[in-house]
Amino acid sequence: MSAGDAARAEAGWIASTSALNLLFREFPDGAVCFDPDTTETRLLAPLTRFLLECLVDASPRAVAKTRLVSHVLSVDESGADPLVAADAVDAALAELAQAGLAHPGEAA
Repeated sequence: MSAGDAARAEAGWIASTSALNLLFREFPDGAVCFDPDTTETRLLAPLTRFLLECLVDASPRAVAKTRLVSHVLSVDESGADPLVAADAVDAALAELAQAGLAHPGEAA
């Protein structure tokens, strides 16, 4: 692994301030979140909701992507491949960033 790859692997993620105020309603196939500040409503996939919860719980500290992948693998009873899990985490973090609910930051 190159130094650049290692830095990206340890890049942290932080929940945005608006993510701390979201209201949720859970469903079997995901969660609907409502932002009272912007009045926006979003549907989050279960993995995306799980990662957002991890980030909010750690707020205001950043959480390393490798730690998020470890959290996912620890609750996934299917014995998922770590590389597949890392790709899924990347996609979910991109979704959170696009929604303005999380952003990259320096991991502690």
